[in-house]
Amino acid sequence: MFDDPDDEAEAPIGADPAASAAHAANDATTDAIVADMRAHLKRRQKRAQADLIGDDRGLIARAVGGVGDFFKSRYFANVRKSLGVFLGMWLWYVLNTQTYIRPDDDD
Repeated sequence: MFDDPDDEAEAPIGADPAASAAHAANDATTDAIVADMRAHLKRRQKRAQADLIGDDRGLIARAVGGVGDFFKSRYFANVRKSLGVFLGMWLWYVLNTQTYIRPDDDD
């Protein structure tokens, strides 16, 4: 059940094959995580540099770009959706009230 103490004295520290395999697997996993983090940081740095390019534009170009960004924003998408619903309901109302023909009253 217990190992002989003489066996442990003869074997150098870290020579356990199971521990070496576990350490190698841990190193491979860690290397993959580190590579992913480096790639993520490079993409983040590229995006930050791309954002700085927009700041180099002139006043008029920034104004036009700002208007374009507004029309692409989530807020304006909600406004368009709300206006579309309103106009659709208004069109339905107009078509249904203007085409209604009252029956002749026989009084």
